[in-house]
Amino acid sequence: MLRARVTATAAGALVLAVTACATAPSGGGSPGTRSDVIAAAELAQHLDEDLYTLIQRARPTWLQTRAPISTQSAPVIVIVVDGVPQEPGLDPLRGFKVGDVREVRRLSASDATTRFGTGMGAGAILVTTKR
Repeated sequence: MLRARVTATAAGALVLAVTACATAPSGGGSPGTRSDVIAAAELAQHLDEDLYTLIQRARPTWLQTRAPISTQSAPVIVIVVDGVPQEPGLDPLRGFKVGDVREVRRLSASDATTRFGTGMGAGAILVTTKR
């Protein structure tokens, strides 16, 4: 009887823990939004901004990189526009009005490296335009 009660209590605690992890937002964004994507509905609320300003306000963690290891330079986030990697750095984001963008997605360093090859040590921001 005691063993059944302990098992039931442990199972209940596990369900609570899994539920809490599954519903908690991570990496920025408001509750109920995916932290790795800024989709059309959210973009439509900020049509008068440039893309850099929107990301800086709505997903600031996307713009952060890790500190360099020893004397190496810090990794740089790569901006990929419609599948084409741009020059390293965040300047390409300043050239886009939010109204010209269909979706913005953040890839981790490992996902970006798998998809685009080396040189993605800080990850990538994928911009899909309305073209």
